[in-house]
Amino acid sequence: MKTLFKYIAISLFIILGNVPECYGQENAITWGEELDGKGLIKIIGEEGDFIYALQHGTKLLTLYTNFLTIDKSTLEVIKTKKLKLSGLTTIPLDFSILDGKLQALVVKKGKFFYKIIFDLDLNEISNELVVKFDKSVYAAESVAGMKMLIPMDLISSYRSMDESKVVVMVTKSGKKREGVEFFMFDINTGLTQLYNTSLKGSKSSSIQKITDVDVQINGVTNVLVKRYIDGDDEEENKKPNYNYVIYKIGLDTKETMIELPSLDVYWKRASIKSFSDGSILVAGVTHKKAKSRPEGYQIVKFNNSNELLFNKSNEITFDGTVVELAETFYLRDILLHNDMSFALVGEDAWSRTYTNANGMQEKDRFYSNDIIVDGFDENGERKWSNVLYRYIEEKGDKNLFSEPVFLANESGINIFYNTTAKNIDPINDDRPYKDKLPSKKPIVLSSSISKTGKMSISIISQEEKRNFVSDSFVKTAEHIYVVGANNNKMKKMYLGKIKN
Repeated sequence: MKTLFKYIAISLFIILGNVPECYGQENAITWGEELDGKGLIKIIGEEGDFIYALQHGTKLLTLYTNFLTIDKSTLEVIKTKKLKLSGLTTIPLDFSILDGKLQALVVKKGKFFYKIIFDLDLNEISNELVVKFDKSVYAAESVAGMKMLIPMDLISSYRSMDESKVVVMVTKSGKKREGVEFFMFDINTGLTQLYNTSLKGSKSSSIQKITDVDVQINGVTNVLVKRYIDGDDEEENKKPNYNYVIYKIGLDTKETMIELPSLDVYWKRASIKSFSDGSILVAGVTHKKAKSRPEGYQIVKFNNSNELLFNKSNEITFDGTVVELAETFYLRDILLHNDMSFALVGEDAWSRTYTNANGMQEKDRFYSNDIIVDGFDENGERKWSNVLYRYIEEKGDKNLFSEPVFLANESGINIFYNTTAKNIDPINDDRPYKDKLPSKKPIVLSSSISKTGKMSISIISQEEKRNFVSDSFVKTAEHIYVVGANNNKMKKMYLGKIKN
């Protein structure tokens, strides 16, 4: 019997008269004291009077993870405990705080998938082996963008919008092993496993690529798949040689396939998000030709009964004018609002690895340029468009400072990002100077865009000379907790908070 699926990859995102206003530091970041030790800080969450975080660092050629208990008011570290998990052989998938306990989903030694519950002194309360894999798995994010000469099994995790559910996805490789397995857990009930199932898919043997995964609040998992018609070429007879389908996996593990409308343009970097009522939104950047520059957005929406509500095309405008976009422009994010309106965020960004004259690999370089944010109503009609002008280059092992953070809220959208003094006078100038990050004199900006498209930009950190780390933040009812750093050597790290 032939394998049903061949998964070969995971692609694991009119100003209208508005003039950006600068309000100084009304909503400034309050920074705590420098954190002890060296290592990247990952904020887990809050409970009671404390914020909890993990600190991943190195010491004597070994990797370690510290568990930090931090006072929410003073941002002072109250307690530091070393997590008894090997940094060299552990893949951290998900950590959460519930009822005075630290909940962890991890893979040890590549094959052993565990659910572990600790008290806040890191004493184990329970340690449950979820499954032993037949082949070692690797973190999908650690090999993202790499060309793998030898097929690997990849593992990744995704949370629901309300942070109540987490799904772990394992993509298998090799003859007679292709397929995708899912493990669903309920964070709010102590990581109760809701299901374990494999994606069955259609009876077609077409090559398929998972482009995005979305977890609904009710635990339904939506898997967006790019399905090739003949082979794996992007084009056939000057037409797209692929279409998109959604596989919905319910709590009963029943699988439903939703076919998206046939393509007459080329889609790239398609993404999927679900609203609180279970309706599904899919969007992608469109191209007229397989190797042409981006032209616009295609947006498709289904209701919670899987019926098509609309399928719409939109040109991408830049400062109110249709222009030629860079080939590296892509759909970065879909931001949803409770009133069923939404925004699409497009960014011109890419990364590159260089070698020196001796053929030795240098630090990676990450580039992040202009950002376009388009606002749409519940029917998919565009209502406004805004542009944030940027020209960024970051050099390092990780993309810590050049990426912006996008958050939807009740009144609109917040965007946090780094810049330097030369690019704030005037602010958001359409010809920005090149910012090289991390900077010794960084400035953190916050752009607020209302649901009507009105944009304002504020300086929220300047005198402290801290770069905003986009890789770690947590939004609570009262604050947004963030991480700052002097540089990308992870020696001087700080916790900060912004009033929400």
